[in-house]
Amino acid sequence: MQVIVFIDKDYITDLGTYFYDRLNDIEGFWKVIGDGLNIVIGPRNVGKSEFIKYLCWRENIPLILIDYRKRIVGKDFILFTESIRDLVKDTLSSILRYIIDNPLPGKILDTLFHTLRNVLMGYRETVIFFDEMHLIYGSKDHALYSIEALSKYILYSKPREVVVIASSSEGFLQTPGFWSRVVGYGVSDYLLEPLDYSSFKELHEEYVSRNSIIHPYDVDTLYHRLIGGSPGYLKEIYSLPYSIWVNNILRCIENAVENISFNMREPPNRVLSMIYDVIGSKIDPMEDHVRFRLAMDLVENNIIYLVRSNREYIVKPQLPVYRELLEYMLSGRRDLEKIFCE
Repeated sequence: MQVIVFIDKDYITDLGTYFYDRLNDIEGFWKVIGDGLNIVIGPRNVGKSEFIKYLCWRENIPLILIDYRKRIVGKDFILFTESIRDLVKDTLSSILRYIIDNPLPGKILDTLFHTLRNVLMGYRETVIFFDEMHLIYGSKDHALYSIEALSKYILYSKPREVVVIASSSEGFLQTPGFWSRVVGYGVSDYLLEPLDYSSFKELHEEYVSRNSIIHPYDVDTLYHRLIGGSPGYLKEIYSLPYSIWVNNILRCIENAVENISFNMREPPNRVLSMIYDVIGSKIDPMEDHVRFRLAMDLVENNIIYLVRSNREYIVKPQLPVYRELLEYMLSGRRDLEKIFCE
């Protein structure tokens, strides 16, 4: 049976393709959004930032985007969409200068709330979006303390017309103590999962065509064994030699095993087996404390993500290649470049 894939050809993503799928996510996101800080979580490169930008574009919602990843690498990190630029045109230059000089989220919100409160009376919603917000802080402890204070400030000081959204790696949000700090401050989260096969297949075909890629990966191998439905990895996997890319991914697993082995006081080979067994399983945190603690460590190391199912959590790899590489490491093989050519 042919699957109909939603494609918005009026919108071009940062990947250079049309926008695919996500209609159910748009509906689901608006159902959970609240008056406090709203956080979009999900695997790396799944499209969290693009999702929020597209949502605002599709529904004609003014957007102020603060992209902390761009700030770190010295690029322009502030975006005001045209509709909000028109509203604050008299003070836009001073606002931009202030944000550049005072990049902490609390400082930014303070000046934006003050400005927007005067221009948004009776206006439709405006979104302030902090992309990869945790990157602005020097340490996880500092980030946890600051986001707790920020969550309280947003809940009690935000103009009612403003929606504050942040994206963050799921690993950061599973840092011990995060949710206990923000409970009661109206913080909500929404999990954005990878694209399904049909959507990814069509996106991949467009990406290959637009970039004139002569020898593309087989899409089944790409989706089921390498990067899954996370579009952000396409640029990476096509820009690097395969051997370099797969060795980089292998090092991610090796680092995670080393960290978890130290934390659990277990030998690395034992940890490897435990990780392999837990991926794809369901865990009841009330019944299986050891495996759930392992899963939390894997989330923090950005190897897996968790999907809630009643009392249990489904353990999913952030990339299918992680499970393949775990098998490779357990087997003792030394032919890494060949394992996806079989």
